[in-house]
Amino acid sequence: RKFALNEDNGHRSCTLVNLALIAIRMGGGRLQYDPVAEQFVDNEAANRLIDPQADLPRGIGVGWVS
Repeated sequence: RKFALNEDNGHRSCTLVNLALIAIRMGGGRLQYDPVAEQFVDNEAANRLIDPQADLPRGIGVGWVS
């Protein structure tokens, strides 16, 4: 029997929480998300919130990540 708490289920759970947080930060408007590409469709501002550290120069961290 397969254990329910595996990497795929953990990733899906975290993705749903993060998508909800991004929707709130974007003002609660309608967002279209492509689950295969793991990107928002035609919304670069929302896509930047998926991985905000990707916009930072190397060597500069956010919080505990450096």
